Amino acid sequence: MSSSSYLTSISLNSILMNLYRFGGPIIILIGTISSIMNLIIYFRKNIHENPCLIYLISRNICNLLFIYFSILYETLSLGYKIPYNLVYCRFSIYMTLLFDILNPYYLFLTLIDRILVSSLNINIRKQRSYRFAFILSLSGLLFWILFHIHAFVFVEIINIRSDYFYCYFRL
Repeated sequence: MSSSSYLTSISLNSILMNLYRFGGPIIILIGTISSIMNLIIYFRKNIHENPCLIYLISRNICNLLFIYFSILYETLSLGYKIPYNLVYCRFSIYMTLLFDILNPYYLFLTLIDRILVSSLNINIRKQRSYRFAFILSLSGLLFWILFHIHAFVFVEIINIRSDYFYCYFRL
């Protein structure tokens, strides 16, 4: 390895570490505040007549959990050099995959609910209810939990360099 590529590697590693060290907590703070503010708004009494609210609440909970299972883990491991633990590594990858896919899933269910409510057919508009929204939310959650179960098996800690480890799927 030439000295210029080694220096480039060292400087890029330093940039990555400082981005996670200083940017990670800012992103976590802003994301947490915005998700909590959304949840406070969604739990107000005057908007509870809408079944679409179940999807939006589920989406914000997924966003909050995504922040703490993926961004926090990367911030601690890359920014503050906290060593990897294989059990938490697998759990974090699994949760990241799960909450990363649940976010657009609940957004899609919100879109479907809005299409149902704007239909001219009264029978289609009657299809939307709290029970239907709850069943769709839970069935999607269970499906995606089972779909991403492979992350517990195929994730390992990869040694990239002698001093650099990363949690990812097996090659």
